[in-house]
Amino acid sequence: MSKHKLECKCPFCKAKRGEMKGKNHFMYNRHHTKKSRKKISQQHADVSGEKNPNFGNHKLKGKYKGINHPNFKGKHIHKGYVLIWCPNHPKARNKKYVAEHRLVMEAFLNKVSLKKWISYGLKGNYPKNVRFLTKEEVVHHINEIRNDNRLKNLKLFKNHSEHQKFHLLLYFYLIK
Repeated sequence: MSKHKLECKCPFCKAKRGEMKGKNHFMYNRHHTKKSRKKISQQHADVSGEKNPNFGNHKLKGKYKGINHPNFKGKHIHKGYVLIWCPNHPKARNKKYVAEHRLVMEAFLNKVSLKKWISYGLKGNYPKNVRFLTKEEVVHHINEIRNDNRLKNLKLFKNHSEHQKFHLLLYFYLIK
């Protein structure tokens, strides 16, 4: 590894910068004087808050917002569940995401591939007579791993009470 040398000084206390590593770092075991600390804090105060030209610009605007952002992948994980961006799905949440396990189950019930079902959700052109999961229906992960959304790991219950009964039976079966 090469050691980098910089020939510059601190603008406040004029401390010279030498090798930038460990004990050779220009600020190793040294501190700014009270006078230079005051100048530094005053300089930072001049550009903080509303005086800063970038104040309030922390949100991305225009062409880099949402799906146009270079890091957008079409899905994210929330509390262990994989959420897919599906803006035209009737059960999409406020940020236009739908839980992947619900999409997998809907695709299975409609005998369509998951990829095609998601494309319907992106374009908003669902065929007629498709079956969406109701608000009451619960999709259960058999191995209880929330991001394991394989069809053989999913089980559909018609409501929450059926789902709870299943868990109670499973619990008592495992204890005995």
